[in-house]
Amino acid sequence: MSESVDEAGWDVEPGDEIESIVQAVGRLLKVCREAAGLTVPELAEALGYGVHGRVGCWP
Repeated sequence: MSESVDEAGWDVEPGDEIESIVQAVGRLLKVCREAAGLTVPELAEALGYGVHGRVGCWP
């Protein structure tokens, strides 16, 4: 198994059709994270993401 860290799965170029959707999802995620009083690292841990890549149920 490779120890490399996968890059983010959403490669969105400026002007892509889904650009506005990705931005809206990002804003909503930030609002919800802040409302829950979580930092980015705390949310990542709660979602099963580790410092060295994905952990949990993902391959």
